Amino acid sequence: MFRPLILVVESQARLRKQSVAAIRAGGFDTIDVAYAEAAVGILESDFGVRVVFTDVHMRGDLDGVRLGHLVRTHWPAIELVVTADKSLPKGHELPANSQFILKPYSAGDLVHVLRGFRLWRPQD
Repeated sequence: MFRPLILVVESQARLRKQSVAAIRAGGFDTIDVAYAEAAVGILESDFGVRVVFTDVHMRGDLDGVRLGHLVRTHWPAIELVVTADKSLPKGHELPANSQFILKPYSAGDLVHVLRGFRLWRPQD
């Protein structure tokens, strides 16, 4: 059975583990990383990621919003969900056609957002 692949990018291990558990329970497969730079490596390897779910605030040179803009530029078919514990930092804008989910979110809220995308058929 086809299970869409979600790339979870979250630097806080506890939150990453909770998100992965919720996403898998919702019928999706996951790959998870702690940093945006690692996410870019996964995307470049073309594992068939359908959605990037990323936190805004991460260590390193690349935050979640910048990662989102890279996704839109280089992998426009991949859906994008951005999360943060408050609104986006001043001067940051979400990439086009992306979703924002405010922390704390429930497992049900996260799965609901993911199911709103048309992911249930393999990519062409």
